[in-house]
Amino acid sequence: CFALWNVTITRIGAVTASNYLYLIPLATVLFSAIFLDETMNLIAWVGCLLIMAGVWMANIGCRDD
Repeated sequence: CFALWNVTITRIGAVTASNYLYLIPLATVLFSAIFLDETMNLIAWVGCLLIMAGVWMANIGCRDD
């Protein structure tokens, strides 16, 4: 896992790679709903959408134009 993270940092840069750390809670919620049969309430869905929007906005600002 750490080797993959280091390769990712080398390829896309540390700032862009660090933005994807915010996807860990999103993956945790989704995997718990899939594999542990946890229920997804409205707050969980809104949180997932906010996380995805934040990562998207952060990546838009990291583009090299």
